[in-house]
Amino acid sequence: MPHSPMKKKTINLKSYLESIDFPNPKYEMIKKIAQQCGVRKGSVYRWISGKVVPDKLKQEKISELTGIPVENLFDE
Repeated sequence: MPHSPMKKKTINLKSYLESIDFPNPKYEMIKKIAQQCGVRKGSVYRWISGKVVPDKLKQEKISELTGIPVENLFDE
């Protein structure tokens, strides 16, 4: 029987934050992303909702904080 390669599951920022079990860690991560990117938490919520996509530099900072590759962070 041929071995089929496992499909690697990709995760974006919204999925990552939804995977955090408790509200406080979610809030703390959103706060940390906002601080590291030099924006308000409202901007981060707009990024998560998909209403706005941050610039490349901010995407790189978010990638560093979350461990999610830049190309997977946002559905474009």
